Amino acid sequence: MDSNHSIFAHQIETILNLAPHFKNVIVITRKVGKKDLIDLPKNIQVLSFRWRNNFRYLNLISYLYLLVKTIKKYKINLTFFHMTEFEAVVSLPFLKSKKIPTMLWYAHASKSNYLKIFNTFGDLICTSTRGSCPIESKKVRYLGQSINTETFFAKCKPKKNLSKFVHIGRLDKSKNIELILDTLFK
Repeated sequence: MDSNHSIFAHQIETILNLAPHFKNVIVITRKVGKKDLIDLPKNIQVLSFRWRNNFRYLNLISYLYLLVKTIKKYKINLTFFHMTEFEAVVSLPFLKSKKIPTMLWYAHASKSNYLKIFNTFGDLICTSTRGSCPIESKKVRYLGQSINTETFFAKCKPKKNLSKFVHIGRLDKSKNIELILDTLFK
């Protein structure tokens, strides 16, 4: 929940898009941007356990304390973890004891041990494409890339007769590099 975060700034938009579909949305996050709590809909509540670099165990205790406090205070129907497989795994005993369903969004090529544990004990893993989740399981659901075309749009048309091309990113099948090349050179 930090609009200045270099990777996850878009998560505020995600929460805003989820909010109309739920009576209450409670976000537990490591950090909140200074301006990011202004003008949130009334059904969104943001709680931060104030992540501190190099304080692994203190962060874990702070997170679990806030989670347990939240579970006790609110009737939770579903938990959704976004790219936080560690927090998802350490939460499982508390959530499962209350029969609260768990869902993890995971879109990374790395085969995390926490992902393997979540696959065993969690309820559902959502990802964008087959190449975005390194495990195969009945619990994995592929939902697509969900690119906001209003944010990411073509600013110019490609030039004809291109002779050099640079791709920065993973070269796995799910990225459809052939399709990109076909589009550029047609």
